[in-house]
Amino acid sequence: MAAGTALSTVGLCDVRYAAGDGLGRAAALVGALAPVWAAAHLGGVAWARREPRTVLLGAGLVASHAGSYVLKALLRQERPRARCEELGTCGEFGLPSTHASFMAYVAAAAALELFAAEEGGGTAGRKRRPRRPPAAARWVVSGGLAALAAAVAWSRVYLGYHSVGQVLAGLASGAAFAAGWRRVQGRFAPLAVRCLELLGRVA
Repeated sequence: MAAGTALSTVGLCDVRYAAGDGLGRAAALVGALAPVWAAAHLGGVAWARREPRTVLLGAGLVASHAGSYVLKALLRQERPRARCEELGTCGEFGLPSTHASFMAYVAAAAALELFAAEEGGGTAGRKRRPRRPPAAARWVVSGGLAALAAAVAWSRVYLGYHSVGQVLAGLASGAAFAAGWRRVQGRFAPLAVRCLELLGRVA
């Protein structure tokens, strides 16, 4: 996109793209709405089911997202300068991409949950493992979320908000946090159960 190009904006997350660029508009919509949808869906499931495992998945998402901002502050790598004035991102840090990290956590956590080994407990905090979906459905869901994460990462590069390295770092950090969180989340299961008990009293 040439400097001085008129920009349009997708509201909600203020994602900008070149006016008249259909692909840019699609990229902006994907980049803006996919993380919102993922957070709303996980939050809705956690509220509807009120199970420790969904609460812990949501807590991991919040922690992962916060961690990506901490990494930005520590690494202090600026966003690409080519379009920073148009996008209003000059001087902001971009490593890792928080959008890419967010969606990578969602995709990786979902895959780990769907393909958990059949060892007695899977996710901590539940006594009996719920029935797992058929293998084909699990592959479709995990593959679809992985593709969505890749699309969000691509959109951030296409629109000029991040470099390729920054989105790759975001994808790696989000997936790594999901894997690490799954290994330690059992320690927080009692707290998740307590929170659910308190919510039950309020509701």
